[in-house]
Amino acid sequence: MSDPLVFIGLFVLILFVYYAIGIPIAYAMVLSVMTLMVLPIGQSITIEVPVSRMYSGVNSFILLAVPAFLFAGRVMNSMGMTEDI
Repeated sequence: MSDPLVFIGLFVLILFVYYAIGIPIAYAMVLSVMTLMVLPIGQSITIEVPVSRMYSGVNSFILLAVPAFLFAGRVMNSMGMTEDI
C-alpha cells in the first residue's frame, strides 16, 4: 500500500471516530488533520506548512469581495436603501 492511501485511510478512520464521539464536522476535520500531523508515520510536517497554506488561501482579492458585498448589503439595508429598490 502506498503512503497516500494509508494517510487517506487513517484520515477517514480518525474522522469517523471524531464523528462518533459527537464532535462537529468542521472541528472533527481540523482535529483529524492535526492528529495525522503528530503521528510518527510518513514525512514529518511542521506547523509552518498548514499556516502558510491557510494564509495564501485567505490572501486573495477575489475572496475579499464576498465579505465586502455582504457588508455593503447590510449597510444599504440598515439605511433603508433596499426598500426603494
